[in-house]
Amino acid sequence: LSRIYASDAKVVYLDEPNANLDQERTDHFLLRLKMQTDHTRFVISHDYGIARIADRIIVMDAGRIVDIGTH
Repeated sequence: LSRIYASDAKVVYLDEPNANLDQERTDHFLLRLKMQTDHTRFVISHDYGIARIADRIIVMDAGRIVDIGTH
């Protein structure tokens, strides 16, 4: 996560970025993620908190897209 904060990359892929974070750190991470509106983030997660702030949610099952929408 430190690399995301220090980087100016316009596109970043994250796989379960908050899996090992406590709730306080997760909240801080989500706030920072929401603030970076000029960046594109692809997040793979089972976390409800990330789904709440996503612009678009893509649900996959067995490698196939089964639903696309918003929270």
